[in-house]
Amino acid sequence: MEIANEATPAASALVHQPSSPGAAPAVVAPEDKWQTYAAVPLNLMVTFPLKEITLSRLSSLKPGVVLHSTWAATQDVVISAEGVFLANVSFEPVGTRLGVRISNFTPRLDPIAKQSSSGTKTSSHDREDSASPLLKDLWLDLSVCVGSSQTTVSDTLQWNTGDIIALDRELDAPVGLLLRNRILGYGRLVLHGGCYAIQLSEIAPRAEGLPHCSA
Repeated sequence: MEIANEATPAASALVHQPSSPGAAPAVVAPEDKWQTYAAVPLNLMVTFPLKEITLSRLSSLKPGVVLHSTWAATQDVVISAEGVFLANVSFEPVGTRLGVRISNFTPRLDPIAKQSSSGTKTSSHDREDSASPLLKDLWLDLSVCVGSSQTTVSDTLQWNTGDIIALDRELDAPVGLLLRNRILGYGRLVLHGGCYAIQLSEIAPRAEGLPHCSA
């Protein structure tokens, strides 16, 4: 992980005063607690959700298909670590690589509209003899990984609004289609009705669990 073009404050020095015999134990400052985990590595991902899709349609995806989202191109996207929200960011090139600039640290409150799966449930007298015909109507949450990076807890704690984070992705590289943390394919980022979408260029022969979503 790189922070480009922005200075970040140095970590504050922590001073521990020796306690006298019989004295009450000193209260551990929050900074002291974080120092214990300062070197823990984190996988960062910049993502946005797509509209829900059924397993049946997912199995029929092929290059050229466009999958839509309700995420407006005018809105910031999210950078997260291990699935946990960290900040809202906007795209910012860093040389030949894609980067993001931190806008704020406030999670979105408005839910992303999803297609309703109502009407897809099968009544008891309509049930098949096996589960396979029912699974085709299973709704799945897909997302697009625009880029990723690696960092540590210590570096993340020093983030400030306006900082730029360089991602592990060239500007012209494809973005990843994700089901949870599994890469299902790759494509290019496009706009549809003012919202982000992905036009598939490659379908993975099998879903691979990857530590990050770089192509």
